[in-house]
Amino acid sequence: MGRWVIAPVVIALLVVACADDEAADTGPTPAEVASALCAASALPSDPVPTLQSATLTELSGLVAGRRSTGVWWAVNDSGNEGRLHVVGPAGEDGGTVAVEGAANADWEDLAAGPGPEGDLLYIADIGNNIGDRVTVPIEVVAEPDATAALPPSIPVERSIELTWPDGARDAETLLVDPRRSELVILTKNYAGPSEVYAADGTGVGPTPMAKVGTVDLRAAAAVPADDAPINVILGLGAPTGGDVTEAGDVALVRTYGTALAWPREEDQSLAEALVENEPCEAPTVFEPQGEAIAVDADGAGYRTIGEGGQAPVNRFVSAGPG
Repeated sequence: MGRWVIAPVVIALLVVACADDEAADTGPTPAEVASALCAASALPSDPVPTLQSATLTELSGLVAGRRSTGVWWAVNDSGNEGRLHVVGPAGEDGGTVAVEGAANADWEDLAAGPGPEGDLLYIADIGNNIGDRVTVPIEVVAEPDATAALPPSIPVERSIELTWPDGARDAETLLVDPRRSELVILTKNYAGPSEVYAADGTGVGPTPMAKVGTVDLRAAAAVPADDAPINVILGLGAPTGGDVTEAGDVALVRTYGTALAWPREEDQSLAEALVENEPCEAPTVFEPQGEAIAVDADGAGYRTIGEGGQAPVNRFVSAGPG
């Protein structure tokens, strides 16, 4: 009699143990990852490291290397050559690579994503201050190996010609979804909500964008102090750069005055996460014309850099989930 009573108990215990193992294997939730980034601390450093490149003075896009771990890729915006810059962890100048066949009309962001034959970099030529470009290109290149001798140049693998569906917009923020290869662009709007557009990131040539919704960064960010610089006050809601964790579970977007992190659930597209979910505010420091933010490759923190010669490399370390 006893053995028949014990068997169900043992089975129940095994089911509970398996459930606990499965829960342990899932890791932190997107909300926990976002909260950890929002609770990040500035890495103490005296002095704060600065960019050592003499030519990287209008940095507008930054992303951690995937193929080349331990380095960051960066681009200057309009008026500069079409080059990728290698930045070391403390701002070291790792050299440059020319991008063949890509003119820098107004490179405003840089993103990384997986490809069928290796890691890719997406150069976002989406700046449009005077609103005269209905079509803007995303130049896709294979990520060079920055741990070896850099090639003098690399070709554009493909050019995605994104078309605004409802008239030209100005934008400085590109996000690439590592799960679905979707491209997400946030418009730069000082006076109201930013528009969120999405497009197929696997295409070549003309590719229409679709408006998914809007997001009001001003409403989600803390009001700056009365003595905050004027460009921080006016630019609190204007997105100037963004990045996505390599797992695709959190999107990080910065403005001139703040940074915000959005959790993204499994059943959501990246654009839907921005429109539907509530972000938390991540720490930043004041940077004149701050336009670059990049999540570390391991997701353990992020970096922000502004424009100017020898700009500070501000590093933030995640609090860790849980």
